[in-house]
Amino acid sequence: TRCLSDWSSDVCSSDLPYNPNKAEVGTFSNLKNWILSRNAFSAAYALMRSYKDAEGVPLIVLPTHLVVPPDLFTLAKEIVNATLVPTSGGSNVLQGMVEVVEVPYLSDKPTEWYLVSAEGETGKPLIYQVNEDPRLLSKTEEVRDENVFYDDELVWLLKGRAEFGWGLPQRMIKGQGTQPHPSDAS
Repeated sequence: TRCLSDWSSDVCSSDLPYNPNKAEVGTFSNLKNWILSRNAFSAAYALMRSYKDAEGVPLIVLPTHLVVPPDLFTLAKEIVNATLVPTSGGSNVLQGMVEVVEVPYLSDKPTEWYLVSAEGETGKPLIYQVNEDPRLLSKTEEVRDENVFYDDELVWLLKGRAEFGWGLPQRMIKGQGTQPHPSDAS
């Protein structure tokens, strides 16, 4: 989640940028200024579904998760889980399209949201690679150890190594929450 919350720097542990506005990854942008709304969600969903490769073949990106900070959780649930549209009372055609995921680590940026395609076999938006499985080690195994004898203290260490980096940028759209979607402007 550090990489999500630090999107403004666009760098993760791989030191490679993710935001295509600052990287040569094609002719699209996955960074939108939109405030989360039904229209912004619908537009982001349609945009992800319309991505094509260099030859014009659809990438078949299916959004699966709407990732939000705690401040947007209720609104996000209303957008994708409500049976009826609150403003019109009509059927909510967005119901069940994605799963809402609340991430408390994003609370320092309460208007930002992410539409993510996290399933499928064509790649992920974020990659977590374990280089060394975590294992629990004990420094103090016997009563003869100084920490146990004098302090009644056992010393433990969790040791492992992993890397986190960006995957396919077409698999995630970020809404910065700074401007309404054009369909919301009145």
